[in-house]
Amino acid sequence: MLETAIDRRQGNLEKAIERLNELIAFDPGNSAAISVLAGTLMGSRQYRAAEHAYDRLIALIPDRPILRIEKAFVSFLKTGDNTAMHSAITALPKPMRDETDVLFF
Repeated sequence: MLETAIDRRQGNLEKAIERLNELIAFDPGNSAAISVLAGTLMGSRQYRAAEHAYDRLIALIPDRPILRIEKAFVSFLKTGDNTAMHSAITALPKPMRDETDVLFF
């Protein structure tokens, strides 16, 4: 993942995506790699692919509701419609919804 971080820092997002996909093919349960892939895809405006990466991540870690909000943020970036984000935030457990830091990412 170090090479991927370097690629991202240098603006070589396609190379970083390639490396991350290779890593995930080798270790499909690597949630850290999938998370970095989702963020990299979002940063390179490959929104559909980022949503798919979040789907994989949510399937892998279903008890992390913040991932649904992150996926909804990708939808917002893609469409400009924040309805999915509001729905995802509303679906959070009440104690989590009231925490101001939970939505900081």
